[in-house]
Amino acid sequence: MKKKRTLTIPPSVRHEISEWCYGGFLLFYFNEASKQPEVVADFEDSSAAFSLQSFIETWLYAVKLEKIKSLEEEEDDLSNAGKIIVSELDESNPIDDPITNNNQELSSIIEDGQGNTEIPDQLVEKINFLTQSRFILFHFDSTEIPCIKFNFSSNKDALALQEFVKCWYSAFFENSVGLMLNNYFDDDTDEGSEDEL
Repeated sequence: MKKKRTLTIPPSVRHEISEWCYGGFLLFYFNEASKQPEVVADFEDSSAAFSLQSFIETWLYAVKLEKIKSLEEEEDDLSNAGKIIVSELDESNPIDDPITNNNQELSSIIEDGQGNTEIPDQLVEKINFLTQSRFILFHFDSTEIPCIKFNFSSNKDALALQEFVKCWYSAFFENSVGLMLNNYFDDDTDEGSEDEL
């Protein structure tokens, strides 16, 4: 007998999230009962879905840059321990460091509360309670700017959810490409059939 799946996010809360997410949302979290990562989503149309997909791609890139920067800083701290570093760089010609240059622009994407989230604190508390403070919510504000709201109870949960978002994005991208290719070949088949007639 198949085990009945326990919903972590009940339909009433999903509806409430939709009311405050203008155009759609994606909520990644851990199901406390199954201990498995899950995602719930709601979109007004396909353009909203693709817009959030694009925002997630940028967010994943920003997270990757943050990790690289953090590792580089740790490496520098170890190699420069006990030394006094005197920098004589010409400020008018700074080093072209893509991580540093991009990080300033992308850091706001990683920050909790990016954009005008507008989601009431009471609703955030509900999501925190239902997900045991382990969630990432991508959504739109009232001006249709993509936003992110998240909470992690530990670094382990943060890394696990980031990896889940990355896997979801890859699967979504491959599925989208597959659908587009299928539609393309279907159109070619239809045109061939018309020519035969």
